[in-house]
Amino acid sequence: MCGEFALALPEMKPARAQIDIDASKCTTPMACTKCLNVCPQMVFHVMVLKQEKFKETDINEPGAYVIIPLHRWKCTLCNLCVDNCPVDAIKITLRGKN
Repeated sequence: MCGEFALALPEMKPARAQIDIDASKCTTPMACTKCLNVCPQMVFHVMVLKQEKFKETDINEPGAYVIIPLHRWKCTLCNLCVDNCPVDAIKITLRGKN
């Protein structure tokens, strides 16, 4: 009976996009979140770099958070994140075909 059902997982395709985020420009991503809000594929993820026990991390503190392209393989190269980044921190290039 166990072999009758298979778990359907999304197909992991190789990433077509090379997404580079300049952390020296994007210092307070939680205060901005424009790339998170505008991306139709939800490519980006916020990662906390500074955590203190029993203390909330300030979203305006530079370097406390970082944006990463966690789901890079979902990127459709629409460039909405690039166009909406107020500090010009995101660069997307097409990877060569393997």
